[in-house]
Amino acid sequence: MPSFQFYAAPPDRESVVAFALDSLACRVFEAYSAYDAPLRELETSELASLRAAGGVQDYQLAVWSPAFRAEPKRRRIEFAAGAVSGHSHRFALEGWGLVHLQFTAIQNDTLSPSRLAFNSEARARKWESTEITRLGAIAAWDWTAVADIARRLRNHIARTAVAKAGARPVLPGAYERVREGLVLA
Repeated sequence: MPSFQFYAAPPDRESVVAFALDSLACRVFEAYSAYDAPLRELETSELASLRAAGGVQDYQLAVWSPAFRAEPKRRRIEFAAGAVSGHSHRFALEGWGLVHLQFTAIQNDTLSPSRLAFNSEARARKWESTEITRLGAIAAWDWTAVADIARRLRNHIARTAVAKAGARPVLPGAYERVREGLVLA
């Protein structure tokens, strides 16, 4: 699975997702819903919520474009009795060609890398026989469009970076937090 790591603080999350929504005309969803709640789709007007938590929460998002052709699937995940106190289920958004953005929380004044990841057609093909019932045929996805959207997101992240920590781009909000004493993991 191709992936790309970078450092992003809350304002950077907002910027990356706004690029996916506005410049790439994608739709952005929670990859996993809150307990006992439906999956949410993020709208441009809601992006401040990515900043409001102050970086204390991980965000796992799924980016989908109509250019991908296939629709993602919503799966209900039932919890074993007592596994999650007071809750019975949550939902996941799944699909062979979804592009995933995983923004990490700031913990103990340390920021771990965030990640952009997506399936390649070759990787999906290797797993298709075991997941076809749940995810459908990989041929339904436009793999050129998936790779294009992922590449454009990656390029946007790299272009907006103001520094690097090793090979990982550091976005402006993360850089500002480093200047204030935040440690990059």
